[in-house]
Amino acid sequence: RITPACPAADKCGGCCYQHITYGEELRAKEKKVRDALTRIGGQDGAKLLGITGAPTTEHYRNKAQYPVGRDKDGRIVTGFYRPRSHDIVPVERCLIQSEKADRIAAVVRGWMQDYDVPPYDYTAKRGAVRHIYVRVGEKSGESQLISIARAAVADPPVMILDEATSSIDTRTESIVQAGMDGLMYGRTVFVIAHRLSTVQNSNVIMVLELGHIIERGTHEQLIAQHGKYYQLYTGAFELE
Repeated sequence: RITPACPAADKCGGCCYQHITYGEELRAKEKKVRDALTRIGGQDGAKLLGITGAPTTEHYRNKAQYPVGRDKDGRIVTGFYRPRSHDIVPVERCLIQSEKADRIAAVVRGWMQDYDVPPYDYTAKRGAVRHIYVRVGEKSGESQLISIARAAVADPPVMILDEATSSIDTRTESIVQAGMDGLMYGRTVFVIAHRLSTVQNSNVIMVLELGHIIERGTHEQLIAQHGKYYQLYTGAFELE
């Protein structure tokens, strides 16, 4: 064991390897891969070439997810959840996230504070911003900030989400979708999407072809019909 370089390591659930050397971290990750191959894949004794370490042990992540909340003085904070809770440990400089992502999070905090944009409250189930998602291009240097705030601030009874997750990768989509579920609570939402994972939890799904509704129902009902939705969902044919 070593003394963590991060001052929030004992409270933050953002990472779990701050208390050991980087070499031990790689060995621990290799053990997790071996255990998964044995337990899930049934590949007992599979040969591994080892875990390849990152070129640097600091600021190497190019994707960041910061939960947003308020501290006891009412100020906007970002950071990471305490383990097994929604309590936010304020972190302004993370040792493993991109420094650019930290700066973007600071700008968003300032914007929310200046314009009185409320963070999401899990108890009241209300608020505008639950998380900040930042993606930094390693080669291009460009950054992508995802925020679902403007519609929530207006608090409309009806919303239309047109291809809301079309430009992000599937892992980020699942994170954003969790935030959108809270945004949809208590209102009528029309979702237009080609990614079926985006509409899977909808009360009613309508499948359109050449401007006409050809199927209607829940995800389970449409799958049971083995029609066009089923074909799209299972990849039985490709979209032209």
